Amino acid sequence: MEQKQKQGFRLLSWRTAAIVWVIAGIGAVIWLFASMSDDPESPPGRGIDSERAYTTLYQRMVDTAVAPETKAYVSLLFSLPATPDVTVTRDADLEAWLVTVESWPTGASLGLDAAAWFTADAAEHLESLGQPTWVVYDYGRVLPTGGALLVEADIARLNEDRLID
Repeated sequence: MEQKQKQGFRLLSWRTAAIVWVIAGIGAVIWLFASMSDDPESPPGRGIDSERAYTTLYQRMVDTAVAPETKAYVSLLFSLPATPDVTVTRDADLEAWLVTVESWPTGASLGLDAAAWFTADAAEHLESLGQPTWVVYDYGRVLPTGGALLVEADIARLNEDRLID
């Protein structure tokens, strides 16, 4: 009798294992089909849209600002209520957006002149940055080019030295 109970237990264990295996297989198939479907929020053929490209750039600037002076600098140049005059264009070859600052907010120059941590001529400094451009890839990476490298150098300097002269 004891032997029949052991066989019954083994059979039950085998059946239980088979049921778990089948349920796991069904779950894996469902997950596979779900992961293959398109994301309804992203436009076809693109990872992000132009607004999201600017927001990604803005988030990068905010994230790199550590010191209070740096946060003030980013706020003066990129703050959302007084955003700079920005052009966002699509580059199909790069599969990225080019975010170019055409001109800085009008209050940026006045704010920099009033800041104790900024001793240079604000209008001249902003003019030296030119029209900085960042490349914002569909997958989220942001690369500065030209004047954008200078903006990011200012941010790094303010984080360390807490002064732009």
